[in-house]
Amino acid sequence: MIEAGEEGGTARVRASVTDFVNVMGYCEHKLDLIARDVQVPQPEAVRRGGEAHVMEEERDARDVAERIVRGELVPATEEAIADPAAAIEIERESVYTTYESPVAVAGRTAHVRLVGRADKVCRVGGALRVVDNKFASNPSRYEGRDGPFLDQRLQVLTYLNSSFSPDQSRSESLDIPHERKEWSVQIHDAATREPAVTFVGTQDERDLALLASHLARFAGIALGWVEPAHHDNPRKCRPCQYVGVCEFALRGEPAAKG
Repeated sequence: MIEAGEEGGTARVRASVTDFVNVMGYCEHKLDLIARDVQVPQPEAVRRGGEAHVMEEERDARDVAERIVRGELVPATEEAIADPAAAIEIERESVYTTYESPVAVAGRTAHVRLVGRADKVCRVGGALRVVDNKFASNPSRYEGRDGPFLDQRLQVLTYLNSSFSPDQSRSESLDIPHERKEWSVQIHDAATREPAVTFVGTQDERDLALLASHLARFAGIALGWVEPAHHDNPRKCRPCQYVGVCEFALRGEPAAKG
């Protein structure tokens, strides 16, 4: 879902967090296809990932209950959430997020609103932490990396800087007092659902600058103020669900550097 246009003299862009990171972390030419609601088959990896998330939700509920019994966590009551010293975990997939902010792009200003649902939100040692789980068919590709891929990092940063709500209508707010913000991207083997690699970090100014620059570019492309750029990598085009309908799809091998 991506909508862009002028309302009451204000340029506005509305999108899901998923679509924002899909465009800015993978391919900017996806934006037009998503905005036009071009229908393509759902990739098998997405379907498998959805099934794995359901199983992870059930496993996580058992794990949280056991940790409460052991005294490692306290139940996430209103009182516990309000206590910045209490270690809590909100029920998985039950925190709805809304990111809203003006952005400056191409000498103009636009208002961006991104909605989503975080995998897990918790508070540990006074830190607000957003955890996102990814299920990879080839987790070995993450070995040796010093951080998650761009789309994964943008996703946790967007959630981390959003307002929270316990209901999809976002009629109620969920405030979690904290001293700092942390993010975690946990990579699991899609076949076994076992954890493979975990990336963690404390949000800093570089994270905020990364998020701001990509939000501005996303808004600019959505509003037609900025031209989308191509990644020029056929290996990214081939597995893309839009490869059969995208006029910009590349089907050869990337040019050798040199």
